[in-house]
Amino acid sequence: MKHLLSKTLILIFTILIFAGCSGGGSGQKIVGRDQFVYVLSRGDSKIYQYHLSKDGELSPLSAPTINTGTMPSFMIMDSSQQYLYVADEYDNTISQFKIGTDGVLTEIASAIATEDTPVHLALSPDAKFLYASSMTEPNITRFSISDDGTLSLSGFIPYADSSLGIHVSPSGEYVYVISHYNDSIAQFRWQADGSFQPLSPASVQAESCPSGPVGVTALKQGSFLYAASCWTDLVESFAIEADGTLTKKATVSTGVAPQGLLISGSQMFVANSGSSDISLYSIQQDGSLIHQSPTSVAAGIAPVGMTVDAANTFAYVLDSATDQIMRYKLSIYGLVKDDAFSIATGGYPVQILMK
Repeated sequence: MKHLLSKTLILIFTILIFAGCSGGGSGQKIVGRDQFVYVLSRGDSKIYQYHLSKDGELSPLSAPTINTGTMPSFMIMDSSQQYLYVADEYDNTISQFKIGTDGVLTEIASAIATEDTPVHLALSPDAKFLYASSMTEPNITRFSISDDGTLSLSGFIPYADSSLGIHVSPSGEYVYVISHYNDSIAQFRWQADGSFQPLSPASVQAESCPSGPVGVTALKQGSFLYAASCWTDLVESFAIEADGTLTKKATVSTGVAPQGLLISGSQMFVANSGSSDISLYSIQQDGSLIHQSPTSVAAGIAPVGMTVDAANTFAYVLDSATDQIMRYKLSIYGLVKDDAFSIATGGYPVQILMK
């Protein structure tokens, strides 16, 4: 039952959030800018495309949707934000798109085959490779990214377990892979040829079902990895040591069934689909998490993916039960829901990205 729940509800929301987001509590007013927003609809097998105005309003693009493969599970932009890739879980393929100057996506090549049941994608630190994790196969598929953004198979990285997520350290030197069955996080040194070299020890134990969302961030006292447990409703914090190995620091409670994680400066937000709320935390310089007051805010029925705008003014949250995008105002005190804002999106939305 544990892994069935992981497959159907949790695994598709593994999200990596870098520390590049500046916090909402800096006191400095950052002027907003026009952006583009993409919502991955698992139920419709589409990407919904929006324009985000400087004042935080969303409107559909001239082409409001584009098709993906069947039952998409994850999407990622390349480092230049010119291309977007989607893991199509049912078709066992990766869809490939170019992002136009108007934000509209166009397919640049046919979907490329990957190992069965792809559930997560990651970019190499040098942006030359794309990695696809498989929930059912003991391999990580590696693709080379050409100058025109198209993918070509570059090989496979053997892995003892099926993998749920691939995450790169803030320094770009190390890679962490979330295991499906053995409740652990494998740790590697990234190699320039795109391969992974196991560290010693090869893995660290994690809480039961560490397949909820994952985030990494760099602070003054070091870099840290946070993994939400879909089974025990906890967030674990790990210090990333100088040699890349992980050291477990502490755990804090979340709501029920955490499925989205957002790091914005010195704050962390965790969307809990089972308790219909978002947990609020302050990130301390030693990497520890402290519950804010209040400890959570209401969030529709089944909140999942989250993102924040370039000005760190608004956070946008998906409700997978009502197929809506919700908006929250960021402050040093956490999140305040804008009850007047509600944008319809595709069936069973699972991820939201912003350019």
